[in-house]
Amino acid sequence: PALSAQGWRLFWSLPLSHGTRNIWFRTLHDTLPTSQRLHRISPSFMPSPACRICGCPEETSHHFWLKRPPPKYHTWKSFWVPVYFGGPDPVTIYNMLLSVDFPTNVHVATT
Repeated sequence: PALSAQGWRLFWSLPLSHGTRNIWFRTLHDTLPTSQRLHRISPSFMPSPACRICGCPEETSHHFWLKRPPPKYHTWKSFWVPVYFGGPDPVTIYNMLLSVDFPTNVHVATT
């Protein structure tokens, strides 16, 4: 999806590790090395678009983030709950990752 200039500024301003930013950036550009993408690029290298972990017929970016065991949703939810008031459902988080559009009601957890 195309991000607005404001979305890209927010993306680059977030305090993320290189690895986290890389996976998120590749998700935004649909360049994650999923079985579906690798099969499309090189069928001889990846003979099937199926997920090699769970056997789902197509391992897409959506599958990578939300369905593939262990789901990445749990990682994002562990970040989300202390920062915001509770955690949204997995699809909402995935859509927010794609749009870089987050709620403005930030809750800073106190320890």
